[in-house]
Amino acid sequence: MVTVFDRQNGSSLPYRFEQMNDVHMEEILQLQQNVVESLENKDIFVETTEDELYESLREDICTGLYDGERLTAFGLVVINRPSPRNLGILDGKNYHESLTFDSIFVHPLYRGHGLQRAISSYLLKQAEAIEYRFIYATVSPDNKYSLQNTISVGFRILREISIYGGHSRYLLVYERNVNQTD
Repeated sequence: MVTVFDRQNGSSLPYRFEQMNDVHMEEILQLQQNVVESLENKDIFVETTEDELYESLREDICTGLYDGERLTAFGLVVINRPSPRNLGILDGKNYHESLTFDSIFVHPLYRGHGLQRAISSYLLKQAEAIEYRFIYATVSPDNKYSLQNTISVGFRILREISIYGGHSRYLLVYERNVNQTD
């Protein structure tokens, strides 16, 4: 699938979404490392571990966004299975009715071009094939761009929590329209 996004400079480039699997592991880890190294405030992003990534590449929704051959963004949704990564448990929900936007990150050279919002919207469409009632996410209160992007695709802030080894995060929820047809 090829999608064109308007860039800040007025031009456009074709991007493609790709379902990721084990063969993409090193590429995803390298992208994540590029993101971490570029952050002034390292507290706003908690890395997905290699074990978590390996688990998700086999069991969850993992999508990459490419500009030609370059992986520019990655996102994963933990499906509704019993897992400590299922954030619905923090909101008192059963894992059967909850999905989790576990991680979304964008290559530093591609920030500010709407890719986080684009991959979030794409992941929401991918999740439509799964029965769920809620999708949860966490965002650092200090990460105003991610917070704005997450809210713009339909999430709302529930409360501030301490998670991931004491990091302050907003817990957000996206509620599936109960009248929505699959």
